[in-house]
Amino acid sequence: MKMTHVSHYNVFCLFLIVLFLSDAMVGVFSASGFEFYRVSLLPRAAFECYCLFYFLKMLGKQINKNLFAIQAIICISLIVGFSTYLLMGQNFSIAETVITANKYLLPFIVFPLLYKQSANTKALAAIERLYSFFIFFASFAVISGLLLDIKIFRSYDFERFGYKGFFFSVNEASLFFILAQIYGTLRVLRKKGWLILFLATVAGIFLGTKAGIIAPLLVWPCAIVARFHRSKIMLLIITLLVPISISIIWLKLPKLLTNSTAIAWYSQASSKSGVATMLFSSRNKFLEERFMPAVLDRSWVNYLFGGIDISKYAIEMDFCDLFLFMGMVGSCAFIAGYTLLFFGNGFTFFGLFALLICMLLAAIAGHVFISGSNGAYLVLIAALSRNMMTQKRNNFPAIQNLSSSAI
Repeated sequence: MKMTHVSHYNVFCLFLIVLFLSDAMVGVFSASGFEFYRVSLLPRAAFECYCLFYFLKMLGKQINKNLFAIQAIICISLIVGFSTYLLMGQNFSIAETVITANKYLLPFIVFPLLYKQSANTKALAAIERLYSFFIFFASFAVISGLLLDIKIFRSYDFERFGYKGFFFSVNEASLFFILAQIYGTLRVLRKKGWLILFLATVAGIFLGTKAGIIAPLLVWPCAIVARFHRSKIMLLIITLLVPISISIIWLKLPKLLTNSTAIAWYSQASSKSGVATMLFSSRNKFLEERFMPAVLDRSWVNYLFGGIDISKYAIEMDFCDLFLFMGMVGSCAFIAGYTLLFFGNGFTFFGLFALLICMLLAAIAGHVFISGSNGAYLVLIAALSRNMMTQKRNNFPAIQNLSSSAI
């Protein structure tokens, strides 16, 4: 019996619900001290197998051929790179390498199925409602953690402000709410309200991470300008507010750093270790201690095709880790694949905005390219970006309607 759009959509939504709940269980179990808490591995493996089956079944489609070629290049690069690395007498964990490679390939495996559902108006609307519910629920958990001071919802074990809700990792929580802000911006572009953008922003700030604090400074100006680009009065107000806000922050920041318990940790860390170390969470030190020795101790084959003990040399700056793991050939194929996910059907303002935010976060904070929990949400945003050029509906404005005044 041939599966229809609806049956694929039902399975996809079911997997999204199971993955979301299992990730929540992972966060709660790990914070509660359970030794075995990786309950999300099994449903995620089942989800990938289903998506991979669909991917191979629909391989005749042009988009699937392109993604298959990209994955083939990455896999060949990894095989050559890690074989050479092993022949040079270097040791690495095969299991850890396979898991990391799987995380890199996850968006390319999931995308074809989700993009197919985005062609079905009802299925796409239902998937977006489900995603919106996840954002509401996750935001409620973070805000509740702050208001009620729920210990298992704290971002950090030491004296630093932040509440991550039920997420296992604060990095995963940061990416979740940044993607939620990107999706909230899309809803603003569609004139569907600011609530999701506002909730995701508040929850992201309450995480206590630098990415959660910086992201709204990038997202909100784009959302406001894109939404009100035709209003000269609104643009005038924004033009006046930006320098005024910068002036107030410049004058008041020293006092805020001294008195605010929420950001006092950043002031202390900056004074103790330096501004760069504070901003990059010691990743700048990892560049010197891990990345440079690994780069200098590589053969030309490893430069081209990768190969590294990622558990030993990872610095959580995605572009550096990507280069070490799959070399120049694999890295170029990977970046080309990401660009294809967002712009395969044409260029859009929203696609450019979403891709740049993700790439910037990957460059300075990391954990974007290998996020197991948020891979499906990132792919959803990419599918919506591509869909903006193919859907003939008023609430999917293309770049032609925005480029003259929004950028």
